[in-house]
Amino acid sequence: MIRGHLFALRLGLMASDAVTAAVLFGVITAIRFNDAQWTTMWDALGVDGRIGAALYAAAWVTILWYLGLYRLRIHWSQASEIGDLAMAAFGVALATMAFLYLVKLQDVSRLFLLSLFLAQPFLTFAERVVFRSVFGRLRIRGYNRRYMIVVGVGEFAQAFADRVEANRQ
Repeated sequence: MIRGHLFALRLGLMASDAVTAAVLFGVITAIRFNDAQWTTMWDALGVDGRIGAALYAAAWVTILWYLGLYRLRIHWSQASEIGDLAMAAFGVALATMAFLYLVKLQDVSRLFLLSLFLAQPFLTFAERVVFRSVFGRLRIRGYNRRYMIVVGVGEFAQAFADRVEANRQ
């Protein structure tokens, strides 16, 4: 079912990451600068807030793609994915700071940026946990099955087969 549509699945994951990044940008802007004043703050900087959100979302998706986080089944543990998401947040933070310095926008709130760069990896991780649970439930119900042959009858082969059988996702 899914294996035939991996490219579409990756594009969907990229689109989902872009939308959540842009929405997070808007939410943190509204929280940090109050609902009525958040457009005033961006206007004072001479920047449209929607363009800022789109640029941030594009940067987030690009760094995730560059780090290989759209290759499926690359992370066997959640700890390695958390580490890669933290590295992505650090990379986007460095790139954003350099961009803001180059275009001379030093008046952007550092508290806003800190909140954004701390919240984004957690939101992305939560999003991926939801995706994994949905696809895991589909696999348990019989969709997108994977078959495996374990060659050998020794103790190691039996232990490996037991671990795979215990973790059906």
